[in-house]
Amino acid sequence: MDWLTGEAKGAGPVLGYVVFAALVVVSLDYAVKAALENWGLVQPAPLPKVGETPFRYFNTFMFISLFVWGPVKEEVIFRVLPLSIVIAFVSRSPWVIFGAMTVFAGLFGAIHPYGLIGKVDVAIGGFFFGLVFLKCGGLNKSFVKASACAMAAHALTNVFVVLDAWWEYFESVL
Repeated sequence: MDWLTGEAKGAGPVLGYVVFAALVVVSLDYAVKAALENWGLVQPAPLPKVGETPFRYFNTFMFISLFVWGPVKEEVIFRVLPLSIVIAFVSRSPWVIFGAMTVFAGLFGAIHPYGLIGKVDVAIGGFFFGLVFLKCGGLNKSFVKASACAMAAHALTNVFVVLDAWWEYFESVL
């Protein structure tokens, strides 16, 4: 907990935690899926049909939803409000804070329309977004800054996921 008590200050450290969290979340997602496919526990996704892109329905509304509105509303619901309330009014005990983070990360995973593995991946991501919230000022009640950092990490993760989907598509087609 000592590592979290020192708030990240300045653009460099804050940006570093945001990018690091997004990269960890995407890397864990990739590693878990690859391991489960290699061990034969899950089937790999089918290859796309010729001429079919993974984002044929991608439009401006979806862009705003994936990279702006989704991260904002999900972070407010699953990190900002619960963790701010716990820190400000309930307890600053690491057990209580990490307990709340774990519960809300699980709920965050549960609302996503994926299979069990996808829900667990998203829940792990939610836990890392919670760590970013705490490290970027949440423990010191700098809730606006902490919220912006968690939202940025979430949005950047979504960018990486979309780029990864495009990469896999082109890798399979070419």
